[in-house]
Amino acid sequence: MVLNQSALHKSLILSALLLLLFGLAILSLFGSMGEIIRYESGICDIPAELFKKGPVKVAADNIEYYPEQYLTPQEITESAPEPFSVTQYGTMRLVFNLPDNEPYAITFAVPGLAGKVFINGEAVWETGKLGESPEEIQMGYEWCALNAEPINGKIELVIQAANFLYAHFSVFLPEINIAPARIMGTEDYLFNKDSAIIMGILFGAAVLIVGIWAFYPQLTPQTLWFALICLVMSARAGLTGYSLQWFLPDLTSETARRMLFTTPSLLVLLVYQYLERAFPVKFGFYKYVSQAVTALSIPFMIFGPFYAVTYTFGIYYALAVSTILYAAVCLIRITKKLSSEQSLAFTGIAIFFISALVDLAMYINLNDPWEDWLPNVTFSEIGLAFFTITQIITLFVQNIRTTASAVKEKNELAERNELLERMDRMKTEFWSNVSHELKTPLTVITGYAQTAGMRLQAKAGLEKDEDLVDRMKLIASESERLGLYVSQVLTASRIDEGQLRLTITPCEVSELVHSAIETYFPILNKNRNRLEVYTDPDLPIIMADPHRLSQVLVNLISNAVRHTVNGVISVTAVPEGGMVRFIVKDNGKGILPEIMPYIFDRYAAGGKRLDTLETGTGLGLFICKRIVEEHGGTITAVSDDTGTEVNFTIPAAYRAAPVMIK
Repeated sequence: MVLNQSALHKSLILSALLLLLFGLAILSLFGSMGEIIRYESGICDIPAELFKKGPVKVAADNIEYYPEQYLTPQEITESAPEPFSVTQYGTMRLVFNLPDNEPYAITFAVPGLAGKVFINGEAVWETGKLGESPEEIQMGYEWCALNAEPINGKIELVIQAANFLYAHFSVFLPEINIAPARIMGTEDYLFNKDSAIIMGILFGAAVLIVGIWAFYPQLTPQTLWFALICLVMSARAGLTGYSLQWFLPDLTSETARRMLFTTPSLLVLLVYQYLERAFPVKFGFYKYVSQAVTALSIPFMIFGPFYAVTYTFGIYYALAVSTILYAAVCLIRITKKLSSEQSLAFTGIAIFFISALVDLAMYINLNDPWEDWLPNVTFSEIGLAFFTITQIITLFVQNIRTTASAVKEKNELAERNELLERMDRMKTEFWSNVSHELKTPLTVITGYAQTAGMRLQAKAGLEKDEDLVDRMKLIASESERLGLYVSQVLTASRIDEGQLRLTITPCEVSELVHSAIETYFPILNKNRNRLEVYTDPDLPIIMADPHRLSQVLVNLISNAVRHTVNGVISVTAVPEGGMVRFIVKDNGKGILPEIMPYIFDRYAAGGKRLDTLETGTGLGLFICKRIVEEHGGTITAVSDDTGTEVNFTIPAAYRAAPVMIK
């Protein structure tokens, strides 16, 4: 059964929702502090059997409250409590009736930004500085954990608290956790393990993803943005659960809160960057508005007056909510265009968005109907943990897919290269065979044409047919020229096959030069040119293959002859150090300047001259270069509109006696 793309996306989204609900169910079963106790009139009775399940959470609904007063335990007896109301400072009192006179651990969030705690009439803990105005108060940490021993089975807890620095908040009712010290110590309360685990998971995910990106930067363009999201959420998890303060004891309360306030704004910026790179989605004008507002809010949250920051904080939460909803709508529109990897990442981002909305709802107290069964955790961090898992899986899937694609391309490239090499070998073999088959009949034609011409010319007593003699010479000349081209193709084929073999023997330079000219004279005697040959009388013997060296000289002279008319072509050989330099020079049309860098390349128009389209085979100079280099020499050329000069060197063997050439 083949599942279509639309059904696949719907299945993934449904799976995301079910996964999130399953996670919430697990947290509600194992993440809560145990039984929730409610009481009346400021006295809480806790029977011993409740501690068998672990720590007990005590609701603060009916705690005694003394608004706008800082009362000691002794002063409370002289005052009457009032129903809880919205005030910015006050005193709270709660008495626990406990079964055993053993040490107990008590922990709670201070109902403000500064507080002082009394146990059984004695001051035991204080954070920040209390006051009756914003100017007097100093901010402290919210989380309190301490040990207490009952007196006659009772523990009296008195809390003085103030909350001037939060614009939209008053002193709030605390949730108090209590358990025998043998079950859980105060350090276990202070160090929020759940928060630390989530912080560690997100930080580790960021490091892992950056590591993947470092090895495969071409695979995941959205990777760095997602790693930054993980880092921000890791810091947020540590700040909300006070785990980060545990690792950074010098971090002040105000700095920690300002860092916490900036996280929604940072997430708005980072989520946009991630989504645009991870999905084929285009955001509209709202993206630029929200990003501009968010970018301006960050420095204000870091450096602005704390009261003003808290006063406008709701705006940024609203902006975060609208960003999530807007991004969700944009993503839903393109679900049918997603690949399997993108669908998996989309599942993770859906979980993250839903959990973030749950967090925001809890922030503005929309969770009251479900408060008793919702775990006391930050859902957005849990949602991002699910998102991180899906993203890492996505990265590995992309890695596997890209690696498989690269291997496939490599194999295809190897097959293409092998095919090209095989075709090149077939081409080389074809030209080699053709050249070999053509060379024999051309040699026969040339020989018979030359013989017939000489007999016609030497026939005594008969009237000579000058026109017939000229035609026989032309046949011989063109046959020689065609034979030269065939020889070039055959030599080039042998070079390609690595079968160019040199038969090195001692050679006398002047004899070699004149022998080459006489052998190919029908080719060279064209265009009414004058051929001049000069060999230095003091030339040394060279070690060379006379056939191949003759081929070089003939190729160079043939090029000069074809592009020089009524001119002079000179061939010179002179000693130069331990080498003999051969120079072939003409005063014909020069080589085009744009061709000069390539004249020794295969099939380059090395013979192409100014004002002409005649090119030859394009193999002559290529062959000359390879033969000269095989002999251990070098070849160069210079050309302009007054002619061309090609010279090459061949290593000398030893000096010979002068030979005069007529």
